[in-house]
Amino acid sequence: MLTNGNGKHTATGEEAGPLHWVPLQGDWEFTPEQIRFQGGSERFQAHGRTFPLGLALSNRTLQSGRCRVSIQFSETPAGSHFTGGLLLGFRSSDRYNVQVQLGAGQAAYSVTEFIAGFGWRPLQVAGPLTALRPDQRYLLESEIVGQQVRIKVDGVRVLEVLLSRPLEGKQAGLIAAGEHGVIFRDFEVLPDRPRIFVAMQYCSGSA
Repeated sequence: MLTNGNGKHTATGEEAGPLHWVPLQGDWEFTPEQIRFQGGSERFQAHGRTFPLGLALSNRTLQSGRCRVSIQFSETPAGSHFTGGLLLGFRSSDRYNVQVQLGAGQAAYSVTEFIAGFGWRPLQVAGPLTALRPDQRYLLESEIVGQQVRIKVDGVRVLEVLLSRPLEGKQAGLIAAGEHGVIFRDFEVLPDRPRIFVAMQYCSGSA
């Protein structure tokens, strides 16, 4: 297990301790300042292209609330597949989960779902791929409310999606792909505070 001090997690108003990472796929470098995806030897295929894929899982969990991270691409070459984003609702690598990404396929912003036995399926995309620039930082934020996912980039809402099913897992992480480096900074998970209901006995007054 790799430790990275970068990032916060708030659970009912209290710190949840140090942030830890486990690389599940691809080559990753973890430092206190940043997390860097560096490709990998194993190849995957989507959108008619083959490419290295990276998955990194954190010890943070989220069912309702916000998750965000700063993303920077070292290169954004035309005609290649590159992406960086958030992995949500992870339970295991063969179970349903959701990815909120910059650069997947031919779109700048996308929400995709992983379905066992099928692969990745885009739910909604927006923006031209050429909108993403190399060496520029983008703040990607996802908000989950029930089965609804809202996506912001640099504080601007770009997508809103209703998931086809509830998230099976709770863990949050990172997803990246491509031949060139992807840098992540300031990963943060902010769960909604649980609502507290107080039951009171009703007593009718006597006449």
